[in-house]
Amino acid sequence: MPELDYTESHVRLVIANRVAEKVPINPNRVFDKYYRGPEATGTQGAGLGLYIVRRLCGQMQGEASMQVDEHWVRVTLKLPRAGAVA
Repeated sequence: MPELDYTESHVRLVIANRVAEKVPINPNRVFDKYYRGPEATGTQGAGLGLYIVRRLCGQMQGEASMQVDEHWVRVTLKLPRAGAVA
């Protein structure tokens, strides 16, 4: 379930996906252009989705990150609020 919160300066959106077992995801690489995890072999995709997300966040002076633990994969987007002073 998505989680949304905000401060005077930022909006934060967290999208979490529960996984049955720890997945071999390298959160330091998932935003790299053309990166596809080892389990993506034989599936469709070019490895551009999260790369584009991070680039768009950066162009809006925001951030995109991923956290992985034993049962969850979480992608967090932090963006400045419209009219907020940095």
